[in-house]
Amino acid sequence: MKLLDKIGREFSGYNFVESGKRLFDRKPLQCSLYVTDRCNLDCAYCTEYDNSRPHPSLDDLKKWIRKIRELGTMRIALVGGEPLVHPNIVEVVRYCRGLGFATSLTTNGFLLTRKLVAELEDAGLQVMQISVDRMTPSPITKKSFKTILPKLDYFDNSKISLHITGVICADTLPESRAVLETGLSRGIPTEVRLVHADPLNRFRVDRGPREELERFIVVTNYSSSPRRENFGFAAWCIRTSTSWT
Repeated sequence: MKLLDKIGREFSGYNFVESGKRLFDRKPLQCSLYVTDRCNLDCAYCTEYDNSRPHPSLDDLKKWIRKIRELGTMRIALVGGEPLVHPNIVEVVRYCRGLGFATSLTTNGFLLTRKLVAELEDAGLQVMQISVDRMTPSPITKKSFKTILPKLDYFDNSKISLHITGVICADTLPESRAVLETGLSRGIPTEVRLVHADPLNRFRVDRGPREELERFIVVTNYSSSPRRENFGFAAWCIRTSTSWT
């Protein structure tokens, strides 16, 4: 991916006049808002969901969103849980855009329909990040291209910028390269990241041998693929792999 494309992707949706003010103050650029703790999946490594908790009301979400905007935040990422299980998610997106936020949403994609994608686009959603860990589902994670590939057609001619991210652990590592190549071959920015610990610094799944991770990084970074310039995630993995013991 060329440098200008990367810059455009990173700053998509920003008000550049307002952004310039951030050079002279300490106000936040971006905030992640958990629109719900509930999720339709139960991936073994995940520490981000709790199906015992009710959805926040739309009124509460709007109150929190207004407060985030009052802080000077320009970009809001709607996350969960699974944001699409919230019954008011389209209205939440519309409200964010009405307040001037650059707005993104992270989803596992299982609940996407052609109708919902159109509604989210109409509400003003600019970026959607879909989590894909493997080519096929496993007991560790159901987030696979087997489910997501047919849904990518929903984004044909859509204004929503689509990204794909995956998680690397012992279970997903054998298919991580295929995930990268599948996304990139369709022109979708795609990356994989190290599995993270829970708030008590415990890992819920086998992270896999460090040697295999490093071998994956090296092989991918020096791939003969004509799209190898898109594998910039490897540098990030190398910087963080010191914690992979």
